[in-house]
Amino acid sequence: KLGQICWLQATTPAARLPEQSFPGSNDARFKRIASKIVRTLSEPEHRPSWDFQHKTAWTRGEDGHLLCEPTIYRRRDGAFVRISRDRERPPSLRLYAAVSRDGGNNWTTAVRTGIPDSPSKSCSGSLADGSVFLIGNYVPDSARGLRDPLVLSLSRDGARFDRAAAIRSGSPTIRKDGSAKSRGFQYPSAVLARGALWVIYSIGKEDVAVTRIPLDALKSMEVK
Repeated sequence: KLGQICWLQATTPAARLPEQSFPGSNDARFKRIASKIVRTLSEPEHRPSWDFQHKTAWTRGEDGHLLCEPTIYRRRDGAFVRISRDRERPPSLRLYAAVSRDGGNNWTTAVRTGIPDSPSKSCSGSLADGSVFLIGNYVPDSARGLRDPLVLSLSRDGARFDRAAAIRSGSPTIRKDGSAKSRGFQYPSAVLARGALWVIYSIGKEDVAVTRIPLDALKSMEVK
């Protein structure tokens, strides 16, 4: 069940409606948890995909393409890798990667990878054995704009993703037209808990679903 809402900052924006007025981080009831969340979000691998404070939300690749919606993971060697979506028109239909070796303070210029992208947002993280997971809509160029299937990819070293499997496919039709709405399983997030990888994602920007993937199932994925 959802608890009471609070801001993660002391100075709160003006509410549009009275029922949208929420306490700030200086409220005694939320001060401790708000401070803990802010510290967690300041760590490179936990920074939000839309994070303007750390200037990671809008960058340019080495080819000048404008990049957005980054996700960050830590490689086995300790370096951080930032994977970004190409938002140029038309897009390259590939993900871009930048590397930081100083804790996420400075990054190399992002280069285009061989990983296909619909394009859409991705999410990533590290498993206990040091391998990396990457989740997104890695469809062929002929399926540009289609966010189906939602794919899980694995890499042992955080550089070469050589194992992949579909999390969901066969998305339903959109019930109601809207701005930037399309079929698919999209905008994923993921957490590791209770011996499983929990993937949370939108279905056509109309519903939210959760898929539980046991960690043992990840171990059974073989290179084809």
